[in-house]
Amino acid sequence: MKLKVSTKILTTLGIFIITTGRTAIYAWDDCPKGTVNDPYPGDCVRYIDTDNNGICDHSEPAPEKRTATNNAAPTEGSLKNGGQVVSEKILADTPQNQLTETEPISKTPDKKIKTLLPKLLTAVAIVLFHLIGILLYTNYRKAVVRNR
Repeated sequence: MKLKVSTKILTTLGIFIITTGRTAIYAWDDCPKGTVNDPYPGDCVRYIDTDNNGICDHSEPAPEKRTATNNAAPTEGSLKNGGQVVSEKILADTPQNQLTETEPISKTPDKKIKTLLPKLLTAVAIVLFHLIGILLYTNYRKAVVRNR
């Protein structure tokens, strides 16, 4: 009897791991809540914008290799190097994050509640289903013991 119960538990646990594992593997393609091309930071806050284009990286195709092109006009300058004057062209670099003038979007309380409520309901449902499962299992065990 104990062997059958442990086999059922292990089988159920294995199926659960396989099912959730497959879901987690495919979930990286999508932004949370099914949004596509979500502007950074938006609802897609768990992904990092690696190429600084303002779009969630997992919702767009992989970026092709880009070379830094600098359109800044070169300025003449001179550097002293060991007593010698060396003429060199100096290019002004502008960081990518200074090119855009967007302010980060702050989450409003309504948006926080909208994102927190489904998570809270899911947690309550999981606890409730576990309690129902424990209750059913203990009643089943009592019925088996009485019928012996």
